[in-house]
Amino acid sequence: MDDKQIYEKLREFRRARGMSVDQLAKEMGENSQKVGRIERGQRSLTVDYLLKISKALSAPLDTFLEDKEIYVEVEPSNHFDSNILNSIVVLVEDVACRLPMECAPQRKAKMISNLYEMILKLPNENRCSFVHLLSDCLNVILQNR
Repeated sequence: MDDKQIYEKLREFRRARGMSVDQLAKEMGENSQKVGRIERGQRSLTVDYLLKISKALSAPLDTFLEDKEIYVEVEPSNHFDSNILNSIVVLVEDVACRLPMECAPQRKAKMISNLYEMILKLPNENRCSFVHLLSDCLNVILQNR
């Protein structure tokens, strides 16, 4: 999937949620002109910014990265735990910068989304422990390569 398709998906998903650019920008704490330029592909899209958009739209990151039709829930899910998601982003960014090859932003976003979806399957009380354990395991692996 190329960047143009990602921008189109963002617009399509926002509209399917019944949100204007102004509403999305307000939810993200951003300027509506900036959000509009991103949707039109006139501004680059970083993983961090894509993460903000996915949070504001209550949608997993891979919604925008996979080449398939989007499905929009009538009610946005309320299980979005930003602390867990932030921990996952930090973990993926840390691991990606320590790898011998460069990791593309789309690939990092996909990893973040996949990990987040897996962690949501765990009971709430086990999620933080799992992220910390995963981080420790990856550190051991990366230190001993």
